[in-house]
Amino acid sequence: MFSVLPRGSTALILALAGIWALAYVLGMALGTPNEDRSRRLARPAKLAMIAVTLVYGALWLRAAAGTPAARYGWLIFGGLLAGAVGDLLLADVFPLRRPELPAMAVFGVGHVLYLAAALVAWQLFGGGRGGVVLAAALMAAGAVAAVWWAFIRNPRGSRSLNVGSLLYGILLGATVAVAAAVWAQTGRMALLAVGMLAFLASDLLLARYLIRRQGFASIRDVVWIIYSAAQVLIAFSIGAAMG
Repeated sequence: MFSVLPRGSTALILALAGIWALAYVLGMALGTPNEDRSRRLARPAKLAMIAVTLVYGALWLRAAAGTPAARYGWLIFGGLLAGAVGDLLLADVFPLRRPELPAMAVFGVGHVLYLAAALVAWQLFGGGRGGVVLAAALMAAGAVAAVWWAFIRNPRGSRSLNVGSLLYGILLGATVAVAAAVWAQTGRMALLAVGMLAFLASDLLLARYLIRRQGFASIRDVVWIIYSAAQVLIAFSIGAAMG
């Protein structure tokens, strides 16, 4: 996969991986726990990790320019940008009283872009019948809705947050399923499928904390490292679409 990158880019990718990992380690070591001890990662560390992910996306997007994977790359990079905005909202960079709802909306835009990218990959690599992809998306949406009802929904909580999280979860579940179906049908794009699955796992943990206020110490830091790794995998999937 790295063979499609310009000469010298491999060293840069490895250096960025070191920065990404070091930012998390130092951010946890130097950060201060918040009031409910759900998060201690220092904000500059999170911003550094966001920046690394976007640089990864830009590197792969540049490499994909002029290739059949260019359209896929633009959709993925758009999703990464949407994710970065959502991250900034949840990191309280903007003075919003309830950042969860606008963050979900922005992440939802990102998942629409990821879903479109998965469908582009399905066409690019000659996927099978579209009915299989549709069936996978519908089953996954139903499964996520069931999980939401059992483990996320809070009847005593905010109605808008409950409804918003359900709709968001259905969209995310469908996106994960389509990415997995593309991998199963074409034998390609494992990075996208695994990245989206990790994204789903991190969001389920975060939703349980935000809506039911159930979790454990540093839950948001655990969510963050899973999520950030997922975004890196999704960025690298642009290279997989080229190989």
